[in-house]
Amino acid sequence: SVADIFRSISEHLNVPEADYDVSAVAGTDHLVQGFGITTRMSGRSAFEPLMTAYALDVVESGAVARVSPRGHAALAARIPNEELAAMDGAGSGETDVPIKSALGQDMELPQQVEISFSNPELEYRQDIRRYKKIAGSSSVDIRTVDLPIVMAEGRATVLSKMLLSEAY
Repeated sequence: SVADIFRSISEHLNVPEADYDVSAVAGTDHLVQGFGITTRMSGRSAFEPLMTAYALDVVESGAVARVSPRGHAALAARIPNEELAAMDGAGSGETDVPIKSALGQDMELPQQVEISFSNPELEYRQDIRRYKKIAGSSSVDIRTVDLPIVMAEGRATVLSKMLLSEAY
């Protein structure tokens, strides 16, 4: 499971079990067919493919790093209504002016997402699944995500759709 892999990597890094909580990803929804660390890398770099493939977040709560499915209720922040608008000059006595933000231009967003993974149906050879934005995009960018994870074609296709929708 994802929890077992997080524990194994953390143990290899000498991170005490009291410093992290993987209980929210210990169930059967987070089973992993296979996972590889093929080069020397940091613990965070080893965790990132799992976080991408299983839509996970790691949040520090006190002195504990908690791993949870993205959007998990236990990680939801409670922000008072009066603090919901970000302002320049907040607390400085100056007149608060809303901070302006803008989405990236459409051509900067990916038009297609490709997932590279190990496919058990192809004797564990590398495979690619793609999902492409159908219409209305001037982008030509392709986002490629290499995952050292064994997964079925269907899961990789769903993941490519999810990653493309998150970009927009």
